[in-house]
Amino acid sequence: MDLTKYFENPKFVKKMKNVGKAALVLVVFLDLFSPRHPEHIHVESDKWVGFYAFFGFIACYIFIVVSKKILGRIWLYKSEDYYD
Repeated sequence: MDLTKYFENPKFVKKMKNVGKAALVLVVFLDLFSPRHPEHIHVESDKWVGFYAFFGFIACYIFIVVSKKILGRIWLYKSEDYYD
């Protein structure tokens, strides 16, 4: 079964982006109702609604950029005639 036809389909990509956006909104919404434990809050930013969702999103974005741009091009990149 060839899955590339699904991942290259613009309708599927748009649907998956919408699902991802909905998941992010759901996480922030559920954060409104999650209990806060004062003994675990050491920083003022922990009291912001959606702080952990935003922090996780930014951290994952940085991981992706670092792995693709820096590691991929500098360390993992091989020239065309590397295996010849």
